[in-house]
Amino acid sequence: RFGLQAGDALLREVAHAIQKVCPNDHCYRFNGTDFVILHTHLPNEESNAQLDALRERFTDFWEADGVRTHLGVSFAQVSYPNGGDTAEELINNLEYCQRQARDLPDGSVVVYDDTVRQKLADRESIYEMIATGLTANRFYLCYQPIYDASGTNACAAEALLRMRDENGKVVSPGVFIPAAEENGSIIQVTWMVLGKVCAFISSHQSEHLPPI
Repeated sequence: RFGLQAGDALLREVAHAIQKVCPNDHCYRFNGTDFVILHTHLPNEESNAQLDALRERFTDFWEADGVRTHLGVSFAQVSYPNGGDTAEELINNLEYCQRQARDLPDGSVVVYDDTVRQKLADRESIYEMIATGLTANRFYLCYQPIYDASGTNACAAEALLRMRDENGKVVSPGVFIPAAEENGSIIQVTWMVLGKVCAFISSHQSEHLPPI
């Protein structure tokens, strides 16, 4: 919104605020606009107090390089060993919680707990289902006609992606499409859909199908 120079200046202001609230912790700019605060042997009461202070800071304006603006923020909280036994597990679970927090109202906090662990396990199961579905050809398309204003002539059709699990049960697109977007398999899924649509059009050329 503000260009690289002002954007970097705002990031520095955020970093300074984090250092001020958490002077004895290890603080990092982790990725883009993500910051990580690493507490070591910090009581929950103090950790929660720091979190409250940061949330309060983000309700105020930020000023840097001639820019005065509010900044949106979300928080994720993961603890060891409940949140993972290794650094990789902790980071993966932290990133998952952060993605969940971004979909909530500004200033929301998602804490890794048993409920989140189950959601993550379910999501991993969906990831595996998508990968298996691609290799086992469990995806299929439904073609929904689109009518003109008269309601009598189908002027186009929309290709709708569907999937079945290993037992033949239909899996909701509202479940597998967001998961495919999250783990990057949506690219492979998209090429698969394009291939199926092109093959369908090719096999029905004599029928003069409307655009899909």
